[in-house]
Amino acid sequence: MAEKIRTDGQRRLYRVDELTLFVENRPRTQHGLSSGVDPAFSGRGIGDRLIRSGLDYAFNWLGVTRGELEVFHNNQRVRRLYQHQRIGFEQESLRRKACLRDG
Repeated sequence: MAEKIRTDGQRRLYRVDELTLFVENRPRTQHGLSSGVDPAFSGRGIGDRLIRSGLDYAFNWLGVTRGELEVFHNNQRVRRLYQHQRIGFEQESLRRKACLRDG
C-alpha cells in the first residue's frame, strides 16, 4: 500500500494510509468509514490518528450522531485500537459468515 507520491530534493514522500468517508445527505442515516495502514508502518500510531481524525470530522463537521464499524473477528490489533479509550467503540454484535475472505 505504500505509494511513492513524489521526490522533493532529499525527501521522498509516501502515502502509507488511507481514509475514506462514505457520507449520506441525511445526518441520521448510516455513514461509512474505511481506513487502512500499510503493514510496514503499523505500530506507529498512524491508524489511531487516522480514525480519530475521521471520526472528529464526521461528528463535529458533518453532524453524524452514531458511528458503527465492521472488523474481521481475528484482527485483534484493529479491534484493540477501536476499543481503546480514546476511540471508545464497544462490541454490540458478531455477524457470523458475513463475508467470504481469502476465497
